[in-house]
Amino acid sequence: MKIHELEITDLRGIRHVTLNPNDANLVIWGPNGSGKSAVVDAIDFLFQGRMARLEGEGTAEISTTKNGFHVDSSRANAKVSAKVSVPGIKGTVTLSRTLSSPQTLVFPKEHASTLSPILDVMKSGQYVLTRREILRFITSTGAKRAELIQDLLRLGCL
Repeated sequence: MKIHELEITDLRGIRHVTLNPNDANLVIWGPNGSGKSAVVDAIDFLFQGRMARLEGEGTAEISTTKNGFHVDSSRANAKVSAKVSVPGIKGTVTLSRTLSSPQTLVFPKEHASTLSPILDVMKSGQYVLTRREILRFITSTGAKRAELIQDLLRLGCL
């Protein structure tokens, strides 16, 4: 799958932005607090319906649905959509997800069978490594690394 356009509205620190990588590699850079992680969170949310940085160990009472929307907005307005190209589908397909219905990925149902294997990979989270996962691996001892590699590659999920 290649992303042609990514639109983020009222998610994390982003009020509204449209990125147009046009299926090329995309590098996100900038000073602290400029929204780099929010873009990654938006992709994570689009693909999984959650933001890994806001879920799991060490996040206490923080969660995607309680803390994923922009501070000056509401859950109802938070949305991510992407125009993507997929082998086997002519043209682009729009995928979208809202914070008010995070478990529902909206896409043209006529493409469900072609998208199914891609959606399975998206659900497993195999498309991104979080900063926390990378740092956990780097700082681990030799004896723990083999186990962490299995976690990073999500070998237990298959």
